[in-house]
Formats: sequence, C-alpha cells, structure tokens
Amino acid sequence: MASKKIPSAVLGLDIGTTAIKAVEVKYIKGKPVVTGIVSADLPEGTFDSELIVNPEELGKTVKELLASNNIKTKNVVCALSGQTKVIVRVVEVPKMTKKELDDTMKFQVESNVPFPANEIVKDYEIIENPDADVNDPNYDVLFAAAQQDLVNSYMAMLKFAGLKIAALDVNTLAVGRAVLESEKNEEGKTGIIGVVDLGASFSSFGVFENGDLKYPNPPLSVGGNSLTAEVAQILGVEKDEAEESKKQYGYADAEVFNMLLGIAQEAENEEEDFDFNDAFSTFEEQTQAVSEAHDDEFGDLPGLGGGLGDILGGSVDVAESEEEAAPAVDNPLDLDAGETEAEPLFDLGDKPFGNDNDTPFATDDIDPNSLQGKVLTAIATPLIDLANEIRRSLEYYNTRYNKDIDKLVLCGGGANLGKIADFLVGELGVETEVVKPMAGFAVEIPDLTEQYINEISPSLTAALGLAVRDMVE
Repeated sequence: MASKKIPSAVLGLDIGTTAIKAVEVKYIKGKPVVTGIVSADLPEGTFDSELIVNPEELGKTVKELLASNNIKTKNVVCALSGQTKVIVRVVEVPKMTKKELDDTMKFQVESNVPFPANEIVKDYEIIENPDADVNDPNYDVLFAAAQQDLVNSYMAMLKFAGLKIAALDVNTLAVGRAVLESEKNEEGKTGIIGVVDLGASFSSFGVFENGDLKYPNPPLSVGGNSLTAEVAQILGVEKDEAEESKKQYGYADAEVFNMLLGIAQEAENEEEDFDFNDAFSTFEEQTQAVSEAHDDEFGDLPGLGGGLGDILGGSVDVAESEEEAAPAVDNPLDLDAGETEAEPLFDLGDKPFGNDNDTPFATDDIDPNSLQGKVLTAIATPLIDLANEIRRSLEYYNTRYNKDIDKLVLCGGGANLGKIADFLVGELGVETEVVKPMAGFAVEIPDLTEQYINEISPSLTAALGLAVRDMVE
C-alpha cells in the first residue's frame, strides 16, 4: 500500500443487470470517507447477451444520475458484469521462471474460458502467501479474463458518461474488499470468511482467508429474479407487481416453507392421485434431491483454489471526444500491484429484493391461499436451491482445503430479504450475518439519514469495494 499513490477521490460504479449502484469515496486526513451514494433501476433491455446494448445511452444516463446526486468525482473504478464473459480462477502450478509462467498461464486461461483465444483480455498474479511452506514446489496464481467485446462496451459507456477509467474490477474481489474491511478484528485479521453476493440474475460466492481470496466459486444460479419469476407465476401477475409483493410479504423460514410446500403437494396429490410421501416425505429429503440435481448440473469444480492479490490494475486512457468510441486496448487488465494508482477486474447484477421490514414475519397460522401464503410458497423452492448451492460450495472448499469457514457474510440486494441469515444458519449450520459495509468507514452525506444508508448499504457493497480499491490494505 505504501508504494502506491492513494487517490484523493474515487467513484465505485457497479452496473448490474437491473440497477446502477455508485459510491463516491474521498481520502480525507488519512482515511477513506464515503461522501455520496446512488442507486437506481435500469430499464429492461439495457443488456443483451451480457453486452451493453447502447453504451452511449447508458453512459448519458449514468452522467445525468451522478449530476442529479451532486457527485462530481470523475476517477472511476467499474465492475465488469457477466456469467460467461468474465472468468476468475485460482490455479496451483509448479514454481517456474517468469517466461515459463507466462506460457503456462496462457494455456490455463485459454483452457478455462468459453470464448476464442483471440478475444481474451487477461492478466494474472502470483499469490504471495507468507505462511506457505518454503519447500512447497507449487504456488497459487490468480487470473482474470474477459471477452474483448465486453471490455470495449464498458469502456465506451464510461467515456460517454464523462468518466476517467482508473481500473476495471471483478465483483468477487470488490465485495470481498468491502466485507473484509468491516470484519477486521483489533489485529486486522478476519479469519476464514465466506462471502455471498445475492444478485438479481445470479449470485456469487467466494472464500477469503485473512484477506486473501482462496476459492472463487463459479456463479450461483439463484438470484432475486428467480424468486420474482416464481411469485409472478403463482400469482398470475406481471414482473413489477410480483417484485412488490415479494418485497412486502417475502421472508425466509424453513419451517414455514416445509408446511406450505407440504400443503401444496397434498393438493397436487389429490388432483393427480400421486403419493407425495414416496417422493419427498420430509423437507430434508427434498433439499437433498435438489442438491443431487445441482451435482448433476455442475459436477466437480476442478482447478480452483489459492490466494488473493490486490489484483488487476492499470490505467486506461479515455477518448476525449464524446463522439469517438473508446478504443480497444491490448490489455486493460493488470494484476501487478506495483506502483500503479489503481488496478482492474469485474460483477453480478443485483437489484434489491426482500421484505421491507414493515410487514411482520408471521410464522403461525399462515393461510396458504392468502397473498402472503402464495408468495412464501413461490419463493420456497428457489431459496432451498440457493441453500443447497452454497452447501455444495462449502463442502467442496472443505474437501479441497480441509478447512471450514468461520462465518458466512451476505451482501447484495438479496440480503434485504427478511430472515435470510437465520434461514441459512438453519440450513447450513454456519454462523451467517448480513454485512454492514459502511460500518468500517466514515460516512458524510448530510442529505441522507443513517437509517436509509444502513438499509440500502448491503446492495452497495460492490460499489464501495470498487471505490476503496487503493485506499485500504
């Protein structure tokens, strides 16, 4: 940290599939201070196949949004978003010369990405582990890769927004950076923390060991949109109405889910003369069946493991003219922390979902035919799916590294769902909490109440982590 120049102000910009989140942080008197936050919905059709459909239009939207919220910082760190166009892995390789490692990582990257080699923007970094055995013949290497057209679309959008690109970043590292800052003890340690970013289209999961990314899990399939789609189907309403019903009436409770799913299955049995008890006699058997289905879909997760660096850096010059498209660059990703001011990687979209905390969590005498009963029935299965996907990831981590996490921390818009932490404690047997990302930072935004900031902050975790990239260790 001492070797890098600390920027005076940075804008962290997280553009998900359904929302824009931005956090402005200024470095004042030796510490980062949050001075502005923005959260706004995006219209449908902003992205197509993970690419920004109209970079100019989105860029101008971002520019207007920042101006209307009196955010003037131009230096931006932005997260690239994509399930298939952005890949982050940690691989273990034998220790070798720089030239040999360059060739090895070229092969590793090309073997792990689902797009042609001539379309890859990539970089890698050796993970420095001070506790590693000096006689160990191997070391861990983190690499990030993105498809060139994705990088170009973001660069063009940021140019039209009138912003100066300091770095492109990756979601897992951005959320981890903010979460870990809030989890440090008096000695600056965090232990082993699992971080789940509950997004709109999908969710992300990663395990950090004392600040280093040890295991970047592939994206989890369940996100807020999964719940909304189920609510829309069971209520027979449009997406917007389903979203509001989910926020007002939704919460996570295994006992309630078990009861409602049992009633729903009994009703289906009466219609189809189907013996539910032979198929799913208990809630536990149902979740096991979901887990096995995910095992078939995802199989083993080879080649993951290792540490974390301060990843991806390098400045990118932005075209001066707002009519000129941002030029493609050979490699805007630079994993070498070195002397650079900022460094790049990438996101998961996440529109907030969940109970607004105004509706009581009724756990007794819920009428399955009431609006709340139908909403809870709808969200039960995708939340069980989510728990099983996280369980599989934790089991893989335990098997590979012979370790258990100390705590699971939830962030993203989905962390606002009522009782979600308690639900996952019951399902996973792991201490779980919703992050309070602003807790580790000074906040000076006079126009916003502390209550509002606390309520919205889980969905701003990635944007905060982007903004403080070069301000924290």
